[in-house]
Amino acid sequence: FPSHDIIVATITTPTIATIKSASADPTTFQNSSNVEIGRLCRAFVQYTGTTGNIIGSYNVSSVTYNSTGYWSVNFTNAMPDSNYVVCASPSTTAAGSGGQSMHPFTTYSGSPAYSAGSTTSFPLSCGLAGVGPVNPTGVFVSVFR
Repeated sequence: FPSHDIIVATITTPTIATIKSASADPTTFQNSSNVEIGRLCRAFVQYTGTTGNIIGSYNVSSVTYNSTGYWSVNFTNAMPDSNYVVCASPSTTAAGSGGQSMHPFTTYSGSPAYSAGSTTSFPLSCGLAGVGPVNPTGVFVSVFR
């Protein structure tokens, strides 16, 4: 009769170097009931408000400085459609120690106006109440779809 060995092993938490999506959409995370509980960020950028110079980014090819408090953020890889969400936050400005607010999909041409984004870019502006458009020292942006 052949001998049989019993092997006892402990499985540890796996470490995964690469996760690849099976579709064009970003990878989704699901719980044990297969309910979606999250997605990855489609793009992010940190840039200098006075110039549009990128400090760090993912899927953002450039930031165009159009005028004080107004930029165009350009994607490296296009979004599947224009139904994405932009979250933006300014740092302090030379005009004050805070209180400014970011406005995705808004342009300034004398007064704020809605301007739709496209699959390749979106407008972003920053204003300070009682002052108007301002350039924050830094701008921090993330895009989800």
